[in-house]
Amino acid sequence: MKAQANRFDFLLDTVSATYPMDACVRALKLDGTLCSLGIPERFDLSPVMLTMGRRSLASSGAGGTRDVGEMLAFCAQHGISAGVEVVGRGAINEALARLGRNDVKYRFVIDMARD
Repeated sequence: MKAQANRFDFLLDTVSATYPMDACVRALKLDGTLCSLGIPERFDLSPVMLTMGRRSLASSGAGGTRDVGEMLAFCAQHGISAGVEVVGRGAINEALARLGRNDVKYRFVIDMARD
């Protein structure tokens, strides 16, 4: 993350667990925004990280159908996609254990048709 310092105008955070956020905030440019949609129990960041660089922490509720459609169209137009790890029903307990160990590179998606 050190190599990403002052690089981004906006970061969209969908992590629902509490984790040290200073590195993500440090990756923001002047007036950058970290938007948290994951709703963790609490935020783990140093407030001074926000004041340095006039950075902001924001959140948003889920958009309606029209908003989601516009967002998906924007992502398709700009080649933005999500990295996911698909697991079947039989791997749910292991996926949860890995979440507990912070051994997850992408977001888990459970394919209920797979065992």
